[in-house]
Amino acid sequence: MRDDDVIIALTERSAICPCPGYDPTALPLSLEPEDFATPFAVWQHFPPQDGDIPDAHAFARRTFVREFESETGHEEIFRAFDLWVEFGTNPAPPRLVAEVNDLLASVVIGPHEWPPQPDGTCDEWGPPKDPDCPQTIWLKAILSEAGFEAVDDPLEQTLVGRGSGASFFIWIREPAVPLEEYDFSVHSVVDGVPVYEGGGPPGTRIWTAQGLDVRISPGPNGRDLIPDEKRIEALVRATMRVPYPPAE
Repeated sequence: MRDDDVIIALTERSAICPCPGYDPTALPLSLEPEDFATPFAVWQHFPPQDGDIPDAHAFARRTFVREFESETGHEEIFRAFDLWVEFGTNPAPPRLVAEVNDLLASVVIGPHEWPPQPDGTCDEWGPPKDPDCPQTIWLKAILSEAGFEAVDDPLEQTLVGRGSGASFFIWIREPAVPLEEYDFSVHSVVDGVPVYEGGGPPGTRIWTAQGLDVRISPGPNGRDLIPDEKRIEALVRATMRVPYPPAE
């Protein structure tokens, strides 16, 4: 990059959020001093991280959501974004910051409707719970194996497991680092698999199965409860038994 160059990136994270630190932001967008303060302190350590940006470059970042009213006016509908701006010099020249803000002010974000599914293509960063993706097929299979109903509510960002009075969000991610490196407490051990508590609302559980981090949390919207310990054990064992990716 030259001194007068600027890189602007806007990445949508709606497929994996709600996420901590993604707060409502009004339009028009503009960079604020706090966006330059801790740009690498983002949930799940999404790149770029400290060391990816040269010290000679200024870097600003904001993670945010845009909220929209649903047709009924009752459901929560939002889109989540990760905005970052890299300047070719440090500190960022006020003139370039002003030019960036002029550009950001032109950004319009409206509600989005995903194309009808299934469409025969797995888009991991497209529609949440894409039925063509192996992770969605696998999660539905393990919920069934553990005795839960898999609820695919279009108004929820993840699959919902339901049964025996429990209703909970469930999703998976490829691990960035081993779970033991996070500041999570071990809640229980199921057949040698540590089940951690943390990384979300109270009651959130997370464990690693077949190279994937499996996470459940109270839901929807924190109103309901995760399963009792016996049913969590059944769910952990199902994630170990059901092959990933699932057989076609």
